[in-house]
Amino acid sequence: MEERPVTPKSNKQTLFKMGGIALSASDQKILEPGERLVTTVRRHPIGLFAIYGEMGISIIAVGAIVALAIFSFFQHSSTSTKGAIGAGFILMVGFLVFLFLIWAYIYRTCRLIVTDKSVVQILQRSLFSKKVSRLSMSNVEDVNLEQNGILPTMLNYGTLIIQTAGEVDNFVFPFCPKPDEYANRILEARQQYVKANGEN
Repeated sequence: MEERPVTPKSNKQTLFKMGGIALSASDQKILEPGERLVTTVRRHPIGLFAIYGEMGISIIAVGAIVALAIFSFFQHSSTSTKGAIGAGFILMVGFLVFLFLIWAYIYRTCRLIVTDKSVVQILQRSLFSKKVSRLSMSNVEDVNLEQNGILPTMLNYGTLIIQTAGEVDNFVFPFCPKPDEYANRILEARQQYVKANGEN
């Protein structure tokens, strides 16, 4: 049986699988040539519970209003009228669910991408509006975290603040899971960058 030489995978393919971290195709385009992925930070799921909680309350409120309308104002209406009101309720609930699913998508899409050379913050402001900011490791001054309240302490999430040098705005990332761990990773990446480039 003929043996074929094994061709090693390219650096680009290996890069996006380092540490078991997978990047989407759009995120891969954000990285510059030669950048090595350190970690990706996404928001804590606790924010989704708030979104779904609001959705549930909204649906219950709409249902209560419709039930009140049927039994108070349309009690003696025909079956077809009540059916039309019920259909309107279903459409309204469907629209509310659609809106909250969009908000959940926007929430989950916001993220930080940390490489050995920079920190990229991706903020999805709306379904069709996105802001991508890149901060070089040379401009990272310090990384702080804030945990205020019982839930953030118990569930270990908080606000990650990357302090920057000069006139560059600080990177503020709320609902960061394990903020102390990610803060340490960013600081370690900063230290490695300083050593590699001979900076102070």
